[in-house]
Amino acid sequence: MFTIEGNSLYHDGVLFGPVHNLYIDANELKDVPYGEPQWLVRRPMPSRIDMVFVAGDKVVGVESKKANDLKDSITKGRLSRQMRTLIGEVDVPCLLMRGVPKKWRGVKKMNVFNEDMFEAWQELVQLQALGVYILPGPVDDKLVPRWLKRYSPILSGGRAALAAIKQTDIRPAKSKYKGWFLTNIKGIGERIATKLHSHFGSTSRALMAQPEEWRELGVPQKVVDRKEEALK
Repeated sequence: MFTIEGNSLYHDGVLFGPVHNLYIDANELKDVPYGEPQWLVRRPMPSRIDMVFVAGDKVVGVESKKANDLKDSITKGRLSRQMRTLIGEVDVPCLLMRGVPKKWRGVKKMNVFNEDMFEAWQELVQLQALGVYILPGPVDDKLVPRWLKRYSPILSGGRAALAAIKQTDIRPAKSKYKGWFLTNIKGIGERIATKLHSHFGSTSRALMAQPEEWRELGVPQKVVDRKEEALK
């Protein structure tokens, strides 16, 4: 089983690596170039687990399935076996569902019984009852690390990773300016939020920008650090 000791991740008592990396099996995310991003590490994975990373004080394990492979995995019992293994190895077992099966696309009504769809959804409900998180995910390999990084604060099970965000339930009924969501980060006011949104083109791209890009726009280092901490 995976455990955390200090800043290191262990598996069955053997050092696995630093806690800040996303570890993936060599057969996963083949379209992502080696060394990009720097915190992604390919290495032999125990029990054929697809991906492992640390969120807060919890070890997250991910079984990755492209949507069109989901039905075959369920029918052959492969998914159940994989998830049982994952549940025994990590604190937070996850199934990353990448995309929507072709047969489901364009389905607008659920009042007609569809055996294929029901069997798949039934399996997913059973997994959730066992404590498995079902994560929507992108089909594009290159986007998966970024999605997992954004999920990390939620999967940590606590608010520690969001300490940089103001604790307030106040939201404008109607946003008066673009980028207002950025003001949730302590130290960012309307002027800086508008400037960031204008420069990067959207709130999401502003949040995912590199620290040096924020500093070049005159954002203080302590505010940049809060943003980075919130995204861990």
